[in-house]
Amino acid sequence: MKKPILTIIGPNKSLCKPVHRKQAEMAGELAIELGFRVMTGGEKGVMEAAFIGAKRAKNYQSGDTIAISPKESSAGDDCLADIVIYTGLGHARNYVMAHGQIILAIGGGTGTLSEMAMAWSKCRPIMAFSGDGWAGKVAGMRLDERRKDKVVRIRSRRDLSKQLKLFLRKA
Repeated sequence: MKKPILTIIGPNKSLCKPVHRKQAEMAGELAIELGFRVMTGGEKGVMEAAFIGAKRAKNYQSGDTIAISPKESSAGDDCLADIVIYTGLGHARNYVMAHGQIILAIGGGTGTLSEMAMAWSKCRPIMAFSGDGWAGKVAGMRLDERRKDKVVRIRSRRDLSKQLKLFLRKA
């Protein structure tokens, strides 16, 4: 059986706060524990923290972490992912990120907002941590009238675990 992929989106190091890193590490670890792979945009901040957490999980295996990098090559890159896809797309790689099977947003600026908006338009399930950034602003809301569901508000590890297990049951 193929492992589902949780895409974790959020700020790079310039906007990443300690609370974002903590949430991302917890989410990465929990996702692997529940049988997911973890995919991010391959930058520092939330993205790196998600990989740190994922690799801390007891059942982590090589290949469980995937980065869709905006960069053209690995030159000077120290991405922690097992698999790195260098797209050369810059911010346009956000469109690729929006195609994840299930999305978790943490904090974030306009890049995170663009990923959430594109994922919404692709009818991907989206979860967002309460708090600051665009994730906190849209948690619990509908992004527009195209869909009847809402961005699922996540407040804790328990909330996230419940939503990921629900996704697995439906998959």
